[in-house]
Amino acid sequence: MAIVKILLNNCISVLGATFLKGPLPPPELPPLLPPPLPPELPPPLPLPLPLEPPPPLEPPPLPPLPSELLTHVYPYIQVEPGIQQ
Repeated sequence: MAIVKILLNNCISVLGATFLKGPLPPPELPPLLPPPLPPELPPPLPLPLPLEPPPPLEPPPLPPLPSELLTHVYPYIQVEPGIQQ
């Protein structure tokens, strides 16, 4: 029981001393250093030039269809002979 009283008294005296002193000062922060610079990268290699020109993006236009084929494929279109649409 005597040990409990001693421990309790120590706790109370420590807490009382802390309360009477006031809050602890904030810890000193180290000065902020700028972030380290990344290592220098070598310049990028130039891209090789293509040997052949790229293929065209649009397909070539289709040749005009004869009017007979148009009437066969699209029966709802009235195509008069001799008139090209």
